[in-house]
Amino acid sequence: GQSVETEITIPANITLGASYLLKPTIDLHASISWTGWSSFDSLLVVNKDRLAGADDESILDWKDTVFLAFGTDYYMNQKWVLRGGLSYETGAPTDERRTPRGVDDDRLGLNLGATFNFSETYAIHGGFTQLIFLDKPSIDLPDPNSTATDRLTGEFTTSASLIRLGVSAKF
Repeated sequence: GQSVETEITIPANITLGASYLLKPTIDLHASISWTGWSSFDSLLVVNKDRLAGADDESILDWKDTVFLAFGTDYYMNQKWVLRGGLSYETGAPTDERRTPRGVDDDRLGLNLGATFNFSETYAIHGGFTQLIFLDKPSIDLPDPNSTATDRLTGEFTTSASLIRLGVSAKF
């Protein structure tokens, strides 16, 4: 029931990718991306209704991230394309600034997918990604609302499974 506002500037991102047709049935792909999360140093939520509470500022102090991906497309025939790949991405939060809101850490991605071409115009695409986090992210932060030695501590077991489904049309 409170009225709040925030302003966010999304960080810069640079991506470079390449594909190479190894054979008429096999296409190889590689990409690298850099995201400047270090420019996203804090998030301020301003409470416009001063009677209901104070502003909330989260000091993020994130680090820049790198994403690497390698994959292949296998053209079984004119109807089916199978895909597979591997990715690696570094996490943005530093160990000192990790919070329960951002337990992100370095991770591998195992990717599988397929496309079925109904016609020259319409296709359906599906994919599955399993993210494997390389470490157990931990938190050891002082309580910003306490003058005592209260701390928020813990370890996280993190996993993510992503399923994608899409339809495309060529005009």
